Amino acid sequence: MAVAFTAHAEGAQAMFCYVADILGAKETKKQFKPYLEQHRDAEYFFEQYKAIIDKGFLTKRIKVDKSKPSIINYIKSNKQWFISSLRVAEYILVNTDKINQQFAKIENINWQDLYYVRGDTEVMATMAGLYKLASATYKKANKEKAFGDVNKWSPADMYFASKLSKTFFKNLLKTYTKSGGLDFALLNEHIANKIDSADLLPLSLKMVSNTVKLEKVNFDRDAEATLLSKTKAVTGVEYKEGKGAYTTNPFIWTTDWFKMKNGKKSSLGGRDIYIPLNSGGLKATLQFRHTPSSGGKPTKGIMVVLKYESSSALGGKVGSPVLLKRLIASADKTFAKDLMNTWDKGMVKYMIAANSYIKTGGGAALYKLGDKRDPTGVKYRTLFDDELGAISALTVMNPFRKKLAKYFRNPKIKQHNVVQQIFRYVASRSLESSRFVIVKD
Repeated sequence: MAVAFTAHAEGAQAMFCYVADILGAKETKKQFKPYLEQHRDAEYFFEQYKAIIDKGFLTKRIKVDKSKPSIINYIKSNKQWFISSLRVAEYILVNTDKINQQFAKIENINWQDLYYVRGDTEVMATMAGLYKLASATYKKANKEKAFGDVNKWSPADMYFASKLSKTFFKNLLKTYTKSGGLDFALLNEHIANKIDSADLLPLSLKMVSNTVKLEKVNFDRDAEATLLSKTKAVTGVEYKEGKGAYTTNPFIWTTDWFKMKNGKKSSLGGRDIYIPLNSGGLKATLQFRHTPSSGGKPTKGIMVVLKYESSSALGGKVGSPVLLKRLIASADKTFAKDLMNTWDKGMVKYMIAANSYIKTGGGAALYKLGDKRDPTGVKYRTLFDDELGAISALTVMNPFRKKLAKYFRNPKIKQHNVVQQIFRYVASRSLESSRFVIVKD
């Protein structure tokens, strides 16, 4: 599974892109080379470009929600993020003309006082505010939310933004906060116009391990429709066997859904369930997984994750059973009801068994031991998580998997439509989603 970007990594990416902007394309390729070839390290990098970075923060052209020292310390201790940030910054600077020709001028040194922002109040908070207004308009008209969260509208982790675009969107937020009525169509049109004029660039960042690629999303609706039509389920459902902790004083469940054999739990079946896909000629999967616990307590969350075989990055996810049911129902109402009824019934059993294990089966004591390790070197909290994962597999995911396996045994039009609806949402390619650019490998 790919390593997710953190706030520090995203802040570092803004910092590195600013350095590249100041140097210009020619010098960036020349000066970044010894770092990419690992002849020089992050310590040397931050010494060499200290003056540039300091100025970026002083002039607020770098605006992030983590402090400069904390970002620098994070990158110094995470070599993979250092190399990834270098690769991404260099590639963006040299290849932004692939987004549109207007961006070709970004290759010039310090071309138009772009601001590199992540988690700031002027750009990202403004975009979040505009999203909230458009979401309210959509819900009023359709009696339901368009998205579960802002990331399915636009998963941008950082923005390049000119002074013009910063002012424009701040004024737009003021106007529609007073008047109301902003919808996704109009908001997305404004964003598209500012991307076309090279005043705004929303970037969805992925950690890059290999060759960097830029992928434009929602720029061409005909192309999106073609991709959707070429996203289809492949025969069968795959799963990975779960594991149980089998502690020295195991709790024996007496319920009929938890079998014991020779003093041990029976086969746990699959906690992680995968529907293989072919999407636009690329191999991918939709992974279904229950999130069994948080903070030592059982939880009811589901996670459906899109993953491409050719990329280390995740392609998006959805984490709500209610939303998942809605997406499936848009293609097959009968199957959506049957599948999620199975989920709900399993969840009732899971919560009973999980709470029983925590209260009377030793679970609370295991969790309390936290990062201490058992005689084999395994953290006790890991054992606790494994036990709840085992309960999850037996009560929730095994029955859920059987429903999916039967449905996708011989996928046809309905099955393809189901995965297309899930794909469209998790990949932020819905009709109401905005334009953005993915930076990935």
